[in-house]
Amino acid sequence: MDKERSQAAWTVIVLGSAGRPALALSLPASFVRLMAAAPAILFMGSFALGVSWGGDPGLAPHASLARAEAPPSLASAPAHGFEEAPGFDGAELEAAGYGDAPGSGDAPGSGDAPGGDASSSEGMPSGGPMPPDSAEGYLPGGALRCSGKKVPDAGSFGGWIALTFDDGPSVETTPAVLEVLRRHRAPATFFVNGEKIDSRAARALIEQMRDDSLFEIGNHSFSHANLETLELPELREEVDRTAEILEGLGVEPRYFRFPFGNANCESTYFVRSRGYRIAGWHVNSADWCYADRDGFCHPRRYRWVPEELRHDMGAFVLRQVRRRQGGVVLFHDRLALTAERLDAILSSLETEGFAFTSLDDVRVFPKLNGRHEVRGDAAP
Repeated sequence: MDKERSQAAWTVIVLGSAGRPALALSLPASFVRLMAAAPAILFMGSFALGVSWGGDPGLAPHASLARAEAPPSLASAPAHGFEEAPGFDGAELEAAGYGDAPGSGDAPGSGDAPGGDASSSEGMPSGGPMPPDSAEGYLPGGALRCSGKKVPDAGSFGGWIALTFDDGPSVETTPAVLEVLRRHRAPATFFVNGEKIDSRAARALIEQMRDDSLFEIGNHSFSHANLETLELPELREEVDRTAEILEGLGVEPRYFRFPFGNANCESTYFVRSRGYRIAGWHVNSADWCYADRDGFCHPRRYRWVPEELRHDMGAFVLRQVRRRQGGVVLFHDRLALTAERLDAILSSLETEGFAFTSLDDVRVFPKLNGRHEVRGDAAP
């Protein structure tokens, strides 16, 4: 065994920030055992060490060496669109009545799949915590700048709500959504997919929104791809192709929303280099889940809806908005259920004293819009 120990070696793989191998080192087992015994930190700058054992299986690596994680600021979100929220332990979530830890079991669907922010745990009556990726504002290691879900303004929002709609335009359902918004004099931002602007009717809808001061049009990529997984040429195509279509219709989009909220440091850097402000959300209406079963949100699709609200999308939205006293709310104008229920939802919000504003309101969202303080009275 002594001879085997002396000949055993470790292969140390150095990973760059994109998660690709950057360097491979072969180290004597004696050196690695010495490192494992010392309270060493195996992070150096923006690198993480991944260690694989190449010697006697009886000499398994120390736990601290067996799996070194990337720093939070460089960690990529899972490709399926869910993420573990800092500060939420899986066991704690189960104890609070929300089943498994986040990030497993919620099958992503069409549109913006689960993983959206739906408010934080504090103050939730009788239903346990709200969805975990609503952990307040800033993430460790400055990862907020690498997130496609978070909004830098964490609230409270003084009763102001910014309505946003993804995945349009839909010639079947978007006109009804526009009608409801106009009736309530409610501003809204529509994050559109370039591939949906494929007909004269769709282009007319974009022009109609362009000409109405209530509405803003944002970029939601061309094909609703998972941009976190794309190489730069494909990412550029997804972002720029939609921008070109919109610019051809007289729209210069200022905001970008990542499909599924999936992003990493490289993709957010590129999007910002194009001059966009990245718009996440505070409140996920889960309309995509409620629409699946004619108004019932099944826990297999989105487990963060309390049981008593699984048949009531409006109450689910209202509970979250109350918690934050406003914020950015995510809907999908492509869904018939959203078009049907939007009027009642907006009416209930107005009855509770909430008011609607635009995403570019620097009084309410100063950090999103590049300001560091709120000026003036932002009360509804």
